[in-house]
Amino acid sequence: SFRVYGFDFLFDRFLPSVVVLWQGSEVSEQIHSDTSMASAIKYLNQHMRWYHWVGGIAMTGAVNCGIGLALGETYRWVYRDDEKREKQFRQQYGTPSEVQRLEVFRYLAKDWDTVVGFKEKRGADSYRHEMLKAAKGDVLDVACGVCPSLLILKTVEGVKSFVGVDIVEEMVEEAKPRLEQPYPFPARVEVGNAHKLNFPDNSFDTVICTMCLCSLEDPAKGL
Repeated sequence: SFRVYGFDFLFDRFLPSVVVLWQGSEVSEQIHSDTSMASAIKYLNQHMRWYHWVGGIAMTGAVNCGIGLALGETYRWVYRDDEKREKQFRQQYGTPSEVQRLEVFRYLAKDWDTVVGFKEKRGADSYRHEMLKAAKGDVLDVACGVCPSLLILKTVEGVKSFVGVDIVEEMVEEAKPRLEQPYPFPARVEVGNAHKLNFPDNSFDTVICTMCLCSLEDPAKGL
């Protein structure tokens, strides 16, 4: 149990001392004369009783629980002020409306690649690369933003066309320069509402949306 939980040091330092308390000083000489793990385990199997193992397992569990509780309390202590400010803000102003959320995206549009896009490269983009491999045919990107998915689809075989829609006009304008690059398929972007798309049924073979549902007023309706 100690080996599994990573408490190797207990075999070399702690357990010999515990056995000394139980069985006398001559045991200390026997254990310390051979510090190999195999010898220690063999000795323990021969001389330790069931209640010794129960005590060791209980101690291991207690140590793990203590570490977990300490980490939890540390996390709460570090973010206590942030949580307090967030709670006070919500009590005073409520949660942001759809209009207010869209204003944030309008504000961030011109710096999206250098601010948000830079962070996504260390996380979200890896998931995009993994998921978008399955895209094929005519592709619709809902809430496309500045079209980071377009650059990935460029390398995916089987994609015949690309249409990106976003409700934030500023995002669409920032995405247009990317269309100037050569692509193996026709591509365009336009303003559109994820809650009410202006396309007939069966217009696309693949519909994608990355990092978008958390920003919709009604995610179920968007789906």
